[in-house]
Amino acid sequence: MSNNRKLIFLHIKTLYLADCFKKKFTDQLFQKMINWDITKSIGYAVLTLGRQFSRNINQHIASLSDDVTMKQGAVLYFIARSPSEDLIQQDIANVMDINKSATLRTIDILEKKGFLKRFPVPNDRRKNRIEVTQEGLKVVDAFIGTIMQKDADLKESVTDEELKAFYKVMDALYKKLSSEQMNSSL
Repeated sequence: MSNNRKLIFLHIKTLYLADCFKKKFTDQLFQKMINWDITKSIGYAVLTLGRQFSRNINQHIASLSDDVTMKQGAVLYFIARSPSEDLIQQDIANVMDINKSATLRTIDILEKKGFLKRFPVPNDRRKNRIEVTQEGLKVVDAFIGTIMQKDADLKESVTDEELKAFYKVMDALYKKLSSEQMNSSL
């Protein structure tokens, strides 16, 4: 389906939903729903691209290894690359920007697959030091190769100028969102 057909379909669907639920909508909300297309928003574009990238990477990595996801590969990569020998779960959660329970689940899965090992931290029973096993390093190698190849493939589809502009825009958007986040936490 072409982009124009998708937009027309989305618009018709929005009108249909609005008509069906008109009693629930204020006139102002009704107008917003008709006139604004979320698929034209920056957030939607970035998230859609990110999800598609993750799906492509997950599909390729799954064919190379025991169903290791992009997130699991990223955790393995971070642990393997960490210069600290005292890497703990909280460090991983912070860098990966995921909560402690999601980090724990990911580490549990990777440990069951034999890609990680946990060792108690002397003098602190609450903490475990985490290391990547030799089997895990093989996964990291495949993960890095996959990401590098996908990155190269994507870069081939744009010019150097377009790529520079892309990075410049992404950096500006990141800085804007980061400053808003910092200002809201004050």
